Amino acid sequence: MRTVFVILFLCLLCPQMLSAAGHDQLGVQTHYGHKTWEPISTLDAIQALGVGWIRDDLLWKSVEKEKGKLEIPDFAWEWIKAAKARDLKIVLTLHGANEDVYEDPHDMQAYANFARFAAMQLKGYVDVLELINEPFNHFRRKMPGATEDNSHWNGWNPQTGAVDPWVIKYSQTMNAMAQAIHEAAPNQYKIIALGCSPPVNARLLKVGVSPLVDGLVLHPYSHRMVPELLAWGSQPSFLERDGITVGDGQGTFASVMKDMMKLSAQSNGPKELWLTEQGYTTYIPADKPKAKYAGFTESAQAKYAQRRFMECLGMGIRFASWYNFYNKGDHPHQVQDHFGLMRRDGSLKPSYFAIQNIARTMLNWTDEPWGDVKIYFNVGRPDTWPVVWDGATLASSGEARAYTFANEKQRAVAIWSTERADGDLQSRAADVLITSDRLVTDINAMDMLTGEQSKVSFEQVGQLVKIEKLMLLDHPTFLILQIGEPAVAKPQNHTDHFATAQAWQFHTPKDIDAKWRMEKINEQSVGILDFNLPSDSSRGYVGANLKQVITEQTPVIRLQYKVTTDCTILLRFSDSTGQTHQYKTGLTTSSRWQNHQVKLTDSARSSWGGARDGKMHFPISDLFIGVERSKGEPLEGQLQLRDLQIAAE
Repeated sequence: MRTVFVILFLCLLCPQMLSAAGHDQLGVQTHYGHKTWEPISTLDAIQALGVGWIRDDLLWKSVEKEKGKLEIPDFAWEWIKAAKARDLKIVLTLHGANEDVYEDPHDMQAYANFARFAAMQLKGYVDVLELINEPFNHFRRKMPGATEDNSHWNGWNPQTGAVDPWVIKYSQTMNAMAQAIHEAAPNQYKIIALGCSPPVNARLLKVGVSPLVDGLVLHPYSHRMVPELLAWGSQPSFLERDGITVGDGQGTFASVMKDMMKLSAQSNGPKELWLTEQGYTTYIPADKPKAKYAGFTESAQAKYAQRRFMECLGMGIRFASWYNFYNKGDHPHQVQDHFGLMRRDGSLKPSYFAIQNIARTMLNWTDEPWGDVKIYFNVGRPDTWPVVWDGATLASSGEARAYTFANEKQRAVAIWSTERADGDLQSRAADVLITSDRLVTDINAMDMLTGEQSKVSFEQVGQLVKIEKLMLLDHPTFLILQIGEPAVAKPQNHTDHFATAQAWQFHTPKDIDAKWRMEKINEQSVGILDFNLPSDSSRGYVGANLKQVITEQTPVIRLQYKVTTDCTILLRFSDSTGQTHQYKTGLTTSSRWQNHQVKLTDSARSSWGGARDGKMHFPISDLFIGVERSKGEPLEGQLQLRDLQIAAE
């Protein structure tokens, strides 16, 4: 049986952990506001966790049991004061219906009065007031006159294109609550609101959000996907479903967050992003094979928690809270019972220690864009189990994430692979190039899951730091760079190979529909290959040639790409004997720029013609870049290329 004394053990083992203030960008969801759901004694373990916040509810019906008579219940004061005593800040959600007192369970004026009363009473105890949890849920369903025809979870009527009445009502209620809070306790609280899916939040921003609302709330659950992906993005099926899309074609977490803040800025909306719920459940699927949430291993939950929190910190997101701290129940097949970091018997899951490592390690680091990081995997890692969600296929491209941080004396890079956690394959090696305007004297790698540290070998030439064959794990590694004097940039003669189409030769058979063109995108030259190779085409590949001299001193070819479909990229080189050397790599669909490199010192996949010895004879005179279809399979899509570099090892 797992010990129920783990909280006491933590206190005795690490008493200093209970006195330090936690990380001000990180928190956990608790359920003290539901009275019997969670014991207040778990606050000690939350304090030891190292996060700075808890998020909980104050239910309207518990405060106003008789019309016009409002009182904060004793049990609410108990947990609020207990959290305050432990130096934990509170995000308090003013939430719930009050059908026992009001005909309209979400009466706007009465809700505003509730917010005003709470603001007056809780000054000095609560830091942030959140205005109604997930209004697309109970707020929508309990609205008088709501029907299936006029009330949709995404706030949009697909037949008429009109915004649902509940969206308008929530906007009015939210703004009235914000005004009431401001009148009762001006500048005493940060006010956050919206709390819907990205499409609904986008509509709310257009309807109008009070300037008194400081933060935009999102609950970016990844459900069955890796934490770098969300079930949103620019997919045709999502546009049909919601009438609006937010994010890129892959539905990456980073793109959805950035798009939401752009939309908010365009509408003069909230300036901060508050992610008050997100998490993974460790339930065992049995009864609902098509459930919204997958059941993840406890190890995967821990790794995904680290990846999500580190990405939030790297993006400078104001607040990220994990849902939730304490398991709601013990039923092994109940989805909602197993989101917690702590089991019902008081024992701790691996995810507790994973978040603790992030919170404690990152306490004195801040996100800072001090340099560029490029990652070149030596082996691809396509997602063999993509998620299909409302007609859209959402797959991890097996790419990497890297975010830069700094403190007073050091710099750091958080880096990881975005593949599915706990697979049966070894971690991949990657070459990592870091641009630093300071000389780097030492690099130490910390495994954020285990805390183990090791020295990293590197080479610095000018402002370019090169790490070869760094193992990228399925959870973050924290590279800590000791820095010295300013580094002098090494002069580079960089040719813009995609500046003009005339530099390239493009030929295509008549039975292949393909085009090769150049465009300026965001002030960068981009080569674009549109291709449609039928399954029975006379040739299984298409691409373009560049006349380019490549010598033994510059045997590394680097470029960036985007591709709209899974395919194989071909790079062919003609050496001084007329021998052709071919390098092939599988590419996974990606709407983000990805890095790719070929080292001509490595053996080619195949060689023919010329010397016929499989050896590279420099100098090289010709470079071909293209795509190849699988035998007997059609291939249609677009490949974009930029930043082609021919460099030394």
